[in-house]
Amino acid sequence: LISSIAKSLVYSRPAYFLRMAAANPQELEAIFLAASSLSRQDVPVPAKQVGRVGAYRKHFDAILPTSIRKALATAVDRYVAAGKPYDLVEWCRRVDSTARRAALLVGGDLELATAVGGAQVDEAEIASLLRHSVSDAHHTARVHLLLAND
Repeated sequence: LISSIAKSLVYSRPAYFLRMAAANPQELEAIFLAASSLSRQDVPVPAKQVGRVGAYRKHFDAILPTSIRKALATAVDRYVAAGKPYDLVEWCRRVDSTARRAALLVGGDLELATAVGGAQVDEAEIASLLRHSVSDAHHTARVHLLLAND
């Protein structure tokens, strides 16, 4: 129950909602490319994603109002101007890591925290969680939330 609560809290944030909605980084990539292609015709779509991207784009065409399209176009233009390649696998890893820390904060259990997230937890992530679990910042946050005694 606690892992579900922590995961929902993290993934429900607007910036992370797509992590919950998309089953995996490939699905997220299709959503990203479809949304980007609404405002730019020069968005390259890998051959393996053409079908998925087309389906999402058709859906977005049908439901997105003009105001959302304008905001999306502005965001896409800013992203393209920055010249950074997207790495949705890394983005998913970071969102999942945030969810694990939230689970550790709420549940106080390392095993529970490692069960949260969509990807396999590697040794580096476990070590990071373990270090964080004994940090002053973690303890202070748990005391503040009345989840631990001072």
